This record gives sequence, C-alpha cells and structure tokens, in this order.
Amino acid sequence: MGDAIDGTDDLGPGPLREWRQPVRARLEALHLDAARESEIVEELAQHLQEVFEEHRRRGRSDADARRLAMDELLGSQALTA
Repeated sequence: MGDAIDGTDDLGPGPLREWRQPVRARLEALHLDAARESEIVEELAQHLQEVFEEHRRRGRSDADARRLAMDELLGSQALTA
C-alpha cells in the first residue's frame, strides 16, 4: 500500500478508499499543491467515514449512510473556488 500523504493509497484497501476520490475531485478546482491536497483529502475522507459510521450506528442502511455522507461533501460550499 502507498503513502497516505502522497495519495498513492487511493486504490488500497480500507474504509477510507471510497471517500478519497470524490473528495479529491471536489478539491480539484482549488489547484492546491499535491502535498496540501493529499493532507486535506485524508482529513475529509476520515470525517466522511465517521459520518457514515454514525449514521450506521443510528440504524441507517449502508446505502443511506453513504448517501448522507456524500450529501455533506457535495453540499459544502467551503470546497469550491
């Protein structure tokens, strides 16, 4: 598995994998340097995983929990240029 800092682990196993690509796509318009982008991607992927897990604990299905986490990412105006 690659290094989380340089983003090479996007294809690696683990629960954060599914969140990294959508976060990276959302940040693309900001034209951040690679190291900073990878740092933010990792932090946001961890946050989205926590949101997903919280919804699962509250009884939501996997699909609903995933959708609610993605809604949080896609609804964020903070990640647009």
